[in-house]
Amino acid sequence: MEENTIISRGEYLQLIENAKSDDPESVLDLRLKFLSYYKFTTEEWNNWLQEVQTENLDSIDFYFQLRLKDDNSPSVWLKYLELSCNCPTSKEKVTEIFNKALINTQYHYTESQIVWNSYWTFMLEKQNVGTDVLDSIYLQRLQVPHFNSQETFNHYSVFVTNHFKEAYDSKMKHASKLFNQSKAISDRLEDFELKLLKAKFQPSSKFWIEYVDSVFRLKKFKHARLLAKSVFERATADRFDTLAIDIWTHYFNVLNEKDIAFHPSSMESFIRQFPEHPTPYQYYFNSTSDILSLLKFRSQAFQFDIFTPSKFVEWKDTACSLLWTELDMLLNSESSSIPIMQDLSTFSEVALQNDDILHSIDRSCVEIYSLLDLLDEARALLRKMTEKFPSQVEVWLCSYQFERSHDNFPTASKILRAGISRWDQLDWPQRLMDEQSRFEGIYSHKDLAKTFAKTSRKLEDSSELIASPNGQSEIESANTEETNRPPKRALKESSHTPSKKSKRDRENLSVLVTSENKLEEIAVRNLFQDCGEIKSVFLRNNLATIEFSSENGYLAALTKDHKTIDGSEISVTKLLSSTVWVTNFPPDQLSQSLEDLFSEVSTVLNIRFPSLKFNTDRRFCYIQFTSEQAALDAVARFNGKVLKDSQGKEYRLVAKISNPEKRSQRSDEGRELFIRNLDFKLTKEDLEPLFEKYGQIDKIYVPCDSETKKNNGFAFITFKEKDAAEAALELNSVPLRDRPLNVSLAKKKPKKVSVVEMNPAAKRNSKLATIEAFELPETVNSSQLMRIFSTVGPISKIALKPESHNAFIEYEDVNDSGRAMLALNGKQVDGFTLNLSEKSTQQQQPKKPSQFPTSFIPPSLQRRKV
Repeated sequence: MEENTIISRGEYLQLIENAKSDDPESVLDLRLKFLSYYKFTTEEWNNWLQEVQTENLDSIDFYFQLRLKDDNSPSVWLKYLELSCNCPTSKEKVTEIFNKALINTQYHYTESQIVWNSYWTFMLEKQNVGTDVLDSIYLQRLQVPHFNSQETFNHYSVFVTNHFKEAYDSKMKHASKLFNQSKAISDRLEDFELKLLKAKFQPSSKFWIEYVDSVFRLKKFKHARLLAKSVFERATADRFDTLAIDIWTHYFNVLNEKDIAFHPSSMESFIRQFPEHPTPYQYYFNSTSDILSLLKFRSQAFQFDIFTPSKFVEWKDTACSLLWTELDMLLNSESSSIPIMQDLSTFSEVALQNDDILHSIDRSCVEIYSLLDLLDEARALLRKMTEKFPSQVEVWLCSYQFERSHDNFPTASKILRAGISRWDQLDWPQRLMDEQSRFEGIYSHKDLAKTFAKTSRKLEDSSELIASPNGQSEIESANTEETNRPPKRALKESSHTPSKKSKRDRENLSVLVTSENKLEEIAVRNLFQDCGEIKSVFLRNNLATIEFSSENGYLAALTKDHKTIDGSEISVTKLLSSTVWVTNFPPDQLSQSLEDLFSEVSTVLNIRFPSLKFNTDRRFCYIQFTSEQAALDAVARFNGKVLKDSQGKEYRLVAKISNPEKRSQRSDEGRELFIRNLDFKLTKEDLEPLFEKYGQIDKIYVPCDSETKKNNGFAFITFKEKDAAEAALELNSVPLRDRPLNVSLAKKKPKKVSVVEMNPAAKRNSKLATIEAFELPETVNSSQLMRIFSTVGPISKIALKPESHNAFIEYEDVNDSGRAMLALNGKQVDGFTLNLSEKSTQQQQPKKPSQFPTSFIPPSLQRRKV
């Protein structure tokens, strides 16, 4: 470990304060030294600014050059402009600052206008700026989405009237096109910005992450990346709490997924904001390609005591990143200054003292030793691992697989025998037995086959096997045998190379935790956090289900069986084939009633409904039970069961064991054909013989005219299998009754808005009133809302927008809307809280736009309650 340490942030600030009176000339050096490790808060920057304002332009420039690296907000640029304009300097210098300010702040959605207004005033005061230049400035601004874009458009209209009266129509037509494009982007951001306007709203990390993601999804906006960067900067500004780390990591992950390059200074900024946390260093080590920078921040990490043994779980991934980056640089450069051997020794020793069930550092060290052709060092570490963790099957397999990968089969067999001899101590003996079976089958090793047969019989009889006293000596001698060393393998062959992102697999990567007492999520996560990334945790009294992102995490979790949580012993079991996929239940069926129904069979751990954010037609759910047998019982009892909705309409339930590999078969996508150019006398019976030869047909729909009873010239045919539909495409252009068929795959556009009208005629009533329900779960559908809100009175219409998490419920009688507000607002319904506001449907007269800005909030947003 490094001997030198860096003084804490608080001590540094105290040094600066003391130097102001004791040694004023050293203050600047201390501040610069501070900024090489930490960041100033806004308050600390402003304190420094008080001193700078009395100095010359050079001092002001120097101050803002430093500050703008950490705080690029419009308010800082505006202060820079204000002080620059008050100093004796050239107009060219001020113009340069204005241009930089405009470029750097234009995508700050809420505050960019303050810089633009200042810039506009400055340009008007310049004598040599013509109206054409001012016109282009306006048009550029209209292309950028900002909070008060409507007022910008109104002011441009006045500007054109005053300076381009004869060309008003053509110029405003072009401006309207630009404005409408940016306005469409603004509308997508409106829900997030309205929440931020609420005085009591405290945005969480999750909120900002969702906001950043929504901006990145603006595919039609070519500057979405810059807008997302601005949102990210707003989210992390002056945030020194560790919860903000999630925002940083998510942002960098998205950039990486989209292959968007980011400057190393961004990573350095991350480190300076959280210099005592391992995560920023991990991201820096993964991204850097500069040896000097790597050595600098490696040294800093040790100086900040990032790798303290007591916090091993927090920094183990960072250590792995450092080791692999050091190896990469060592193999691709001639530098001798990379301390990889020192770090391999340091980190592996600490790892051996910590029970990391995944052994991520140990495994990395073994593989790196191997890539460096240091096989003796690798074997020595593997020997220490088996000595330290003799009950862990994964450790024995790691040692065995190492020897197999180097074609040292005799040693590999000895390792398996040594592990087998401890079968009664192993955390998962069956897995080692399975590997024995494969090895014996491939290599026909007689000694191993004999050991395997003997141990298998003992396992079956559940008799106690006495561990061989010579077992460990066998592994020691096996690891010290001389073997032929293979040539050095390239780094790209390393198993450390990340694989493509795998699909989520709840059904095969979840475990069930059972305790005598009620379980708490924090306690559950604390026990299983070292197993791997946890995707989700569901609690039900003394039961918990934990879903992992990888098989390693899932397997590691099983070793926690018989551990304790809050003093109570727990059992950890596999949760396979225990989830039931359910569909075709009544659209207005509430989730709680569905859960109550299936609970008649066995305990329901959780019930999951799909998001309707991008398709409001989805109607299915997943119900998870405690065992495969319970799931099978549920399918046997409820598949085909008839349920009725609130209107008495019958629906035949479909229930199947969930299988991720067959999910695509449940979708209509790719199974439905659209047939056009039909003879108008054709019927369903005429089409069926022609198409059924390609596969089993699910249904045929031939729309007919209500008066003539003849078809409308087209039809839809849905096959049971996607392959059958694709094969039937060969009927395209084949004549049927002298008319060539036009056959293509049907394209069903998912609905993002669901509208249900019960009584369209009621719209003529002048006393209509609308209730807005906001902050709705994105799993709620319009039929469920109809069932909930119709308990108050007759409803005319419901418009649901899952993407915006809101819905508009239109009552036939305005009095019912008032009663709904009193009866339902704040009420808990089906697991969520109803948040309501009442809005009249009568149109207000539009106000005449003012000539000058009065607010940063555009009229379209001012009309909505916040």
